[in-house]
Amino acid sequence: MMILYAAYTSIESEDAIRAGFKKAWQERDYAVIVAVADKFLNNVLKENPKLLMWYDQAV
Repeated sequence: MMILYAAYTSIESEDAIRAGFKKAWQERDYAVIVAVADKFLNNVLKENPKLLMWYDQAV
């Protein structure tokens, strides 16, 4: 299982999370997307349509 740790505090972190979600999606490791997304507040996911898209499709 791919491990992705990141703090959602800056643009660089957002880019890292997006890259991690993309890699997890390509590897069909949907549990990683869900686990990481569960650590964010709902409004953080809603503010980023790309992250929300991967999360919605993973669950």
